[in-house]
Amino acid sequence: MTLTFAFDPVIAQWGPFQLGWHGIFTALAVMVALWLAGRLAMQRGIPSEVVYGIAGWSIAGGLIGARLFHVADHLSYYLENPLLIPAIWEGGIAVYGAFIGGLVGGGIAAWRSHLDPWPLLDIAAPSMLVGQAIGRLGCLCNGDAWGGDATGCPFCLAIRYTNQNDLLPANLRGVPTYAYPLYEIAAEALLLATLWLFRDRLRQRPGLTFLVGIDRLRDHSLWPDLLSPGGSGVVGPTGGPGHCCDHNLDCPRFSDVAHDAADSGCRPG
Repeated sequence: MTLTFAFDPVIAQWGPFQLGWHGIFTALAVMVALWLAGRLAMQRGIPSEVVYGIAGWSIAGGLIGARLFHVADHLSYYLENPLLIPAIWEGGIAVYGAFIGGLVGGGIAAWRSHLDPWPLLDIAAPSMLVGQAIGRLGCLCNGDAWGGDATGCPFCLAIRYTNQNDLLPANLRGVPTYAYPLYEIAAEALLLATLWLFRDRLRQRPGLTFLVGIDRLRDHSLWPDLLSPGGSGVVGPTGGPGHCCDHNLDCPRFSDVAHDAADSGCRPG
């Protein structure tokens, strides 16, 4: 089954500022993740205010880490253009940097508050999974996380992006591609269901929910790689399905794409 996405991922634009579906779902993901973290904290006897304070540090650390890892991965480019280092709004984040930066930021906040980090990580794991699943809806809207060419696969779920502002490579625009974000959302939903089913056992050892969740998420991220462009099966930050806003690649701005979409869909580093 092939779904055609012809709508514009940019809702409105005022000069250099844009309002897009990706930004809306990202904001929604943060709000829902924070709400869930507060609820889980209350169940464990941890004041929600404490969790919200630590979450603020984690979000800040995640943003900084995501940008720094991207800049390090494209160091030669940013040494020539140092003023673009803080220009995160133009695209360019690293998902692994966001994860590590978030852990560092949250860890510093927990240390400052003299709190055991493991129960907090157990709260963070399902919250991050829910947030990531919601955020992937934004990727689904603008095509910045695309699958491989699904032509000739009648039983597969595929998406055909046709709007000029979609962020997948130009050679895949109008071509059915595997619905990678939907497959990833399904994997995250399965993982969340598993954590919920075994929640009582996992809670017996602080930190186990987090460790199991991260380990299973890594495993779930491998099978969608078979749906990636070329179907290489290579695992790692350069394998997997195509990403402009993840895996250290830099998205062109929507306005740039509308006028001059690069063949790769991403600015060369």
